[in-house]
Amino acid sequence: GESRVEGEFQVSFFDTSGDPLTLDDKIGMEETTLQFLSDNLGSDDTFRAVCAYVGDSTTVTVPGVDSVNGERGRDINTTTVRFSIIYIVKDNFQGEFMGRMLEQVEGLMEKNGRSGSV
Repeated sequence: GESRVEGEFQVSFFDTSGDPLTLDDKIGMEETTLQFLSDNLGSDDTFRAVCAYVGDSTTVTVPGVDSVNGERGRDINTTTVRFSIIYIVKDNFQGEFMGRMLEQVEGLMEKNGRSGSV
């Protein structure tokens, strides 16, 4: 079987245009992100990203200052975008992953003189 797992991450970047993100910009970011995740993370046997969604975004303009003479320089725009990602995780991989994680935690406990199990 499979399980659905959701997660979020944020990306911040310099935005030289100063224009707000358009729907086409967001769709392009979603498609690029989903393709990147598909090409670089997981597989059909473990997990795969099936949906990338651009949620909130904000642009902040910081007034520029010329570092040489202290006069006003070019403004700097930074945009932060929050992505929501949905993954499909194969049940056998999820069990294997959790097993490995628990082994590592128990090993750390033992190494640090702690007893018990997770």
